Amino acid sequence: MAQNIQIYDDVKERTLALLFGQFKGKDNWKTFIEIITEPLQELEYVFKDLLLEVSLSTAQGTQLDQLGEIIGLLRGSYNDKDYLEWLKFQIALNRSAGEAEFLISALILFTNASYVQLIEEFPAALSLFTNGNIIPNDLRERMDDLAAGGVQVIYVAQADIIPFTFESETSEDYGLGYDWIGGSGFPVDTGGGYAWALP
Repeated sequence: MAQNIQIYDDVKERTLALLFGQFKGKDNWKTFIEIITEPLQELEYVFKDLLLEVSLSTAQGTQLDQLGEIIGLLRGSYNDKDYLEWLKFQIALNRSAGEAEFLISALILFTNASYVQLIEEFPAALSLFTNGNIIPNDLRERMDDLAAGGVQVIYVAQADIIPFTFESETSEDYGLGYDWIGGSGFPVDTGGGYAWALP
């Protein structure tokens, strides 16, 4: 929202330009407007500074800590860069309803992955696979907490990258939106589930 707020460096000139024709060229009116708008320009700069201090994209140090209190995520041992990423994720979490795209984004963040796959399991469960090099001990529990109510995460595993395809390159039987490549570590879908994948 802060990006939509326009800050002006020329409040006095803009105000003088708005004068009705009958007041233009009148020195007394010009002086009056200049006197009134001078403190308004200072106030405009204060608003600008305030926007920068409460903007997540430009916050640092204590500013991040204060935003973290508002967002609902304390810093712990994170440095500014990592804490900023977790704050962005917490904002997404606060606004999320456990959609597949959100779960994929979360798994990318948790595991430092470049590729993630989500397979829906009947009736209300899902399995997740990642090529990430970080696997937290409580990863399945974290993902289970993020999933929509009533949906259970039954499996989270590490696997190698496989390409996303609309038709299988290795078998006509598995053209379900993902490719079964030998040694990939991804299971064959036996339940008719459909894969969601990123990057």
